[in-house]
Amino acid sequence: MKRIRFAILTASVVLAVFLAYSNAADSRFSLYSAPKDMYVSPEAQSVFYSAADAGAITDGATGYRGAVLESYQFDLQPGKYDFTLYATGGVNGYFELYSPIYTAEDGSAGRVFASEGIRSGSTAMSYSAGDIIRGARLRVVYGGGALTVFRTAGSSRGFVFWDSFALFALTVIAGAVIVLFLGKKKNPLESDADGAAGTALVLLAAVIATLPICRFSLPYAHDILFHMARIEGVYESLKSGQFPVRMGATFMNGLGYADQTMYPPLFVYFPAALRLLRVSPVVSYQLFILAINTATALVSKYAFTKLTKSRDAGTAASLAYTLAAFRLICVLTRAAVGELLGMVFLPLVLLGMYELLFAEKPRIRHLVLGFTGIVNSHLVTLDVACILSAVFVVANLGRLLEKRRLRTLLLAAGITLLLNAWVIFPVVSLSLSGLRVTASLYNSGEDAVYPFEMFATFLRADGLSENLHQSATAMPLSVGGIFGLGALLFIVTGIHERRARRAELASAPPEPESGLPAQSGDTPERESVATESAPPEAAAQSGEPPAAERALTPEPAPPEMLTRDEKLGRRLLTVAALSLFIASTLFPWNLVRKIPGLGGLLCAVQFPWRYFGAASAALAVVLALALTRALGKLTALMRTFVCFTVIALAAAPYIDMYMQNKNIGTDLQDKFSQVTTTYFGGGEYVREGTDFAALRARGTAVVKSDDTAAVSDFTKLYGDVGFTADIAGGEWVEVPLYWYPGFTAYADGAELATESGEFGAVRITLPETAGRYGVTLGWRAPPSYRAAEAVSLLTAASLAAVILIRKKRFGAIPQK
Repeated sequence: MKRIRFAILTASVVLAVFLAYSNAADSRFSLYSAPKDMYVSPEAQSVFYSAADAGAITDGATGYRGAVLESYQFDLQPGKYDFTLYATGGVNGYFELYSPIYTAEDGSAGRVFASEGIRSGSTAMSYSAGDIIRGARLRVVYGGGALTVFRTAGSSRGFVFWDSFALFALTVIAGAVIVLFLGKKKNPLESDADGAAGTALVLLAAVIATLPICRFSLPYAHDILFHMARIEGVYESLKSGQFPVRMGATFMNGLGYADQTMYPPLFVYFPAALRLLRVSPVVSYQLFILAINTATALVSKYAFTKLTKSRDAGTAASLAYTLAAFRLICVLTRAAVGELLGMVFLPLVLLGMYELLFAEKPRIRHLVLGFTGIVNSHLVTLDVACILSAVFVVANLGRLLEKRRLRTLLLAAGITLLLNAWVIFPVVSLSLSGLRVTASLYNSGEDAVYPFEMFATFLRADGLSENLHQSATAMPLSVGGIFGLGALLFIVTGIHERRARRAELASAPPEPESGLPAQSGDTPERESVATESAPPEAAAQSGEPPAAERALTPEPAPPEMLTRDEKLGRRLLTVAALSLFIASTLFPWNLVRKIPGLGGLLCAVQFPWRYFGAASAALAVVLALALTRALGKLTALMRTFVCFTVIALAAAPYIDMYMQNKNIGTDLQDKFSQVTTTYFGGGEYVREGTDFAALRARGTAVVKSDDTAAVSDFTKLYGDVGFTADIAGGEWVEVPLYWYPGFTAYADGAELATESGEFGAVRITLPETAGRYGVTLGWRAPPSYRAAEAVSLLTAASLAAVILIRKKRFGAIPQK
C-alpha cells in the first residue's frame, strides 16, 4: 500500500507540472487583428475598402468622420496592457479602447476607456484595468485625410490568469487527499483492493465524461454561454459585496437579471471562487464540470451501494449512471449545468424513497439530503423528482400507513422546507410579484420523444431541441441502448433464476411433520389428506391436534420466490417505465395540459425528455443488478472491470461522434473571448408585457424625462449606480438596470421613489426642488429574505446539534 500511495502522489505531481506548463502560454493576453478580420461600421462601408493585408480610405473629402474599424470583442481582465495600431496617414484620427455596453459619464451609451491620436507608422496605447471590461474592442476612428490600416495588436504585461498555479495546486491537493485516505484503515475510498479499484474506476468514469471539453477553447453547446454568464454574474456580485447572491449583473447588456434568485446559485459559488482566485472563465467552467461529474460518481456509488446492499452492484450502477447517454448529452451537447447538478442528487432521492417505503426502519437522512441538493441545483429537476416521488408513494400507499412511515415523510418534508427557506421563499415571493417564471405554458407534447428513439446507441452529437416535426435534425434523445439491454438481461436472468429455484424446491425431499420422518414418496398434500381422513382417535394417538383445531392453525408460508434484488429491480423498472412513458409521445400531453393545476405542474418541465435523468438513475441500478448476476462466477474485482469495460464501450460511440463532429463550432475561441452579456432570456424571470426588442434597442444610455435634467459623473459597478443630476425639479431618469423589487435610490441621503419604466428599466423620480444632487441606486435584499435565511441557518444549526448529541450519546454506528 505504501508503494501505491507513493505512485499516486508522484503521478499527481507529474500531472500537475504538465497542466501548469500547458496553460502558461494561454494565461497571457495576446491579440492580433488584420483589417480583413475586423468589423467595418455600416457608415464607413461606402468609403472603406480592404485588400489582402490592409484596409484604406484614400479620399479624405468624403465628409465621413467616425468609427471605421473595430476588432472582435473580448473581455479585458484586470491587469496592465499595451496596444498598438500599425497604420499610415490618419489626420485627426483616434485609436481607442472602447466598449458599447457601458455608459459614458454624461449618460450616453458606450464608453471610451483609453484613446490616442493616430500617428503614421505605429500608435502605442497603454491601459491599466482595475476591473473587468466586458465587450471590449479596439476601435479606429477616422478624422480625415488618407488612412491605411495594416493591423492592430495587444498584449498583457505578465500573466493575466493564474490557471497554471491553480491547476498545479488543485492536482497536488487531490493526489494528497487520496493518499491520506488510503493511509487510513477505514476511509470513504476503501483501502482494500476491490474497493479501491471500484472507487478508482468511478473516478476514471468522471474524468472520461469531462475530457471532451478540456480544450483551450470551449466548444459550442446549447446553454454554455448562459451558465458561463451565471458564473461571471456570481463572481461579480461577490466582488461587489452581495451575499448571498440574488441579482446577476452580466445579463441583458448589464441591465441585470433575477437568474441568481430564480435559478439557485449555491453550487455556482465554486467556479465563482475560482474566478476570485484569478482562474480564467474557461478553466473555471471545466473544473466545475469535472467537480460535478466527480460528485455524481461518488454520490451515486454511495447511494446505489446502500440501495443494492452490494458494493459490486453499487460500483457498476455508479459507472453506468456517470457515463449514461443522457448525462453525456447534458455535459457535451446541451451544457445543461443545472440539470447535471440536479442529477447528482437523484440517486439520494431514489434511495430515500426506497428506505421510506421498504426499509424495516424508515429514515429521513437521504430524503432530506437528496431534495435539499436538488432545490439548490435546478427547480425543474425538483418538479420531476416531486412528481415521480408522489406517484411512487401513491402506488405504495398501504406501506406508507404502517410503521410510522407517514410521520417520517412529513418530518422529512418539513425539515427540507425549513432548511431551504432561503431559496424557496424568494422564488415564491418574486413569482407572486408579477414575475413570469416561464415564458408561457409549454406545449410539452411537441417536444415528447418517439419510443423508438429512447434506446438509441449510435447518437449524433449536434442538433438542437426541435419539436416532433423536426426530429430528423434534433439533438440526440436517448437513455442509451445499454440500458435497454440491461433491462432485458435483468428480466431474462430473473426468469432463469426463478426456474432454477423452483426446480430445486421441487427436487428437494419434503420436510417432516410433527417431528416424524417423512415416508418415501409422500408429498405434503398427500400427507394432509391422509391426516384429515383419519379418525379422531388416530389423530390423538399420533400426537396431532384435532382437525377443527388444525383448521385454525396457519400453514407454513410457501418459499419466497423473489429475492430482494429481484424486488428492487422490478420496482426500479416500474419507476423507469413511468419516467419514459411521461417523456414519450404515448403520454396524453394535449389532454393533460388542459387540466387546471395538473397541466401547469407537468408542463413546467418544458421538455418531457427531462424525465430521462430519473429513468437513467433507475435503469443504472437495474443494469448493475443484471450484470453482477450474470457475472456471478467471476471474482469481485473481475466483475468490476468487466462492468467498466462494457459501460465505457457503450459510451464511446457518442463521445467519438462529439470529438470528430465538424458541425460543432466554438463558443469561446480562447480564454479572453467575451462571455456573453447580451442574453435576454426567453421571457423567463421578467414581468408580463416586457418588450425585449424595445429594451434591447434602448441600449445602455440614461433616459431623461426632458432636457432640463443633466447627468454627469455617471458610474455603474455591477448593480450599483451613481451620478450627479442637475435638475429644475420633478424630473425622472431611467438608468440601464432592469427593475425588480428591492431597488432603492437616494439623493443626498433622502430616499427617492423607484418603479419600472416604459421598457422595464429602473425609473428614479428626482426631488421636486431644483438643484444639484448626488444620486445613488442599488438593489438590497428585502428584510423578508433575511428572515428566510435566518430560518434556514437556525434549522441547519439545530440539525447539526441533534447529530452531534446523538453521536456523543450513542457513539458511531458500526459499519457492516
